[in-house]
Amino acid sequence: MNTILNFISKIFTLQFRNKTLEPILRKSMQLLDSQTLDEIYSRTHGFITNEGSFSDRAGKSDLYYTLFGLLVSDAIMPGKNNESLKNYLRKLHLSSDYKGVYLYCAAIIHYKLFGDDVEAKKLRNKVTDSLKQNLQKPDYNLFLGILCLYVHHDYFSIFKILRKMEVEENENDLPCPVLAAKAIMLTASGKEITKTVQNLMLFYRGNGNFGALKNSPTGDLLSTAVALFALQFIGADLRLIKPDCLVYIDSLYENGSFRATELDFETDIEYTFYGMLALGSLV
Repeated sequence: MNTILNFISKIFTLQFRNKTLEPILRKSMQLLDSQTLDEIYSRTHGFITNEGSFSDRAGKSDLYYTLFGLLVSDAIMPGKNNESLKNYLRKLHLSSDYKGVYLYCAAIIHYKLFGDDVEAKKLRNKVTDSLKQNLQKPDYNLFLGILCLYVHHDYFSIFKILRKMEVEENENDLPCPVLAAKAIMLTASGKEITKTVQNLMLFYRGNGNFGALKNSPTGDLLSTAVALFALQFIGADLRLIKPDCLVYIDSLYENGSFRATELDFETDIEYTFYGMLALGSLV
């Protein structure tokens, strides 16, 4: 079994390493001028709390926002000392029974900070169990859970989880982020993706953005970012929609961070991540 897992990991890493999350985030900087990069650097640092984590919109330490802060920070501030964040996470581990979104966030952050130690394995097992129990309710949690296993290089578990989903029957009901994750893993496993790509493009609103649901009247930056990330991963031709997407993403930028939608006037570190992910996917 270990031989099979190692083979899958090696093939996945070699074939797709330049299309994965971290390289795409770094690519976003190719589309940003020095002033904008300085603004993002400053604003990202401003989201860090006295506890060493990243803050939510109320200014309080939050594990969910910390996940995106860490990913953005690693992209624009490589080699940054994360000792304060490590201490914050150590304290949380002593008292937290992670569930749902916070379980996935804790598992990703821990792996990135401490590697594949005993705690990482324990969290990963809980993530796998949680995903298996919630396959019939595909939503953003499923996307985060798959992202968690991806960061842990547990590709075999991802294949098994997606294989249990009803491909034809369920696909029409999947929200954009989950269908995007599915498209990525179908590509990685060498399966036919033509219909999945067609279904993913049904979320495109025709003005540079993607909606969360097929009947969503307007798009949002989260759905746009994950859809573009999936499309670049599978090698789709984005040239026709790229100009409008760039205009849309730029419209949500403000003083070093990004907003969720055109109707949202507050920025945060989560949408800074999605703004950079969307831009990097268009390079």
